[in-house]
Amino acid sequence: MNGQVSDLNGQVSDLNGQVSDLNGQVSDLNGQVSDLNGQVSDLNGQFIVVSSRIQSIDTRTLTNDVYIKNDLNQQKRLTTMFLDDARKRLSETFTKDELENFFNEEKHVLDAFYVAFEDEFRGSREDIYERLKVYIPILEAANVDREAQILDVGCGRGEWLELLNSFGYKAKGIDLNRVMLEQCQVKGLEVTESDVVQYLQSLPDGSLGVVTGFHIIEHLSFNELMKLLSETWRVLKQGGMAIFETPNPHNLLVGCNNFYIDPTHRNPLPSELTRFLLEYIGFSSVEIVNLHPFNDEVKLKGTEEVIQRFNDCFYGSQDYAVVGIKQ
Repeated sequence: MNGQVSDLNGQVSDLNGQVSDLNGQVSDLNGQVSDLNGQVSDLNGQFIVVSSRIQSIDTRTLTNDVYIKNDLNQQKRLTTMFLDDARKRLSETFTKDELENFFNEEKHVLDAFYVAFEDEFRGSREDIYERLKVYIPILEAANVDREAQILDVGCGRGEWLELLNSFGYKAKGIDLNRVMLEQCQVKGLEVTESDVVQYLQSLPDGSLGVVTGFHIIEHLSFNELMKLLSETWRVLKQGGMAIFETPNPHNLLVGCNNFYIDPTHRNPLPSELTRFLLEYIGFSSVEIVNLHPFNDEVKLKGTEEVIQRFNDCFYGSQDYAVVGIKQ
């Protein structure tokens, strides 16, 4: 009996030892779990920091990457062309045409810059697309034939061409900016790289239904502007329409400051002058359409005449369009 008790005491002692070992293992596991919880906590902290950094990235940085890529692709294309021609003629003299071609390519050095500039200061594609809808009723009121060719000079990113296509009009654009032309081509728009006046001079008389130009005439010298208007009148059909939009210097903020943000602008064109130029060329029924005033929230409140005049001069229409008909 005493022997059995002794055996039982031994087994109990062994069990106590095993329990003690298990307790030790559990304690070790609890320590490992505690370490893992600490690591998870550290990872969560790092994740929060990374997430906040990602969220803090300005979309402008991502946009700038696109501009840089466009610029690098353009410079690569130009450099490759120059090197290829140079290799072919290492022992020969460049012809006049080849030299002129090299010099002409210099005009495109700032193409990518101007795309970035337009995106920053003119507005997004969506904004411009919405703004241009104001011209569709003008075309409809003039009964413009949807089969008649509409030419947009200085078509830029192609918002107007895209809008015209959506309303069933036949539209084509010309521009010199190759980056913008590539954007138009990606959207399936019909565009051509060309100087405005030279392209118009290549067209026969009475071959177009409408000629439009948005924020282009302020980029031209006076002689170039007169050539543009004269050629526009020549290539339009009887009853054809010309529409040109430009910054409105009657708005003092535009005339004294905003106009000069664009380094390629020449001179502001008062609407009275632009109207006279179209009438002098031969257009009739010339109208001025004032556009894009500031929101009412920024205007001074009150009905006094001085307040109304102040709001008109500082917060009135930022742009205007001149619209003429060839009778």
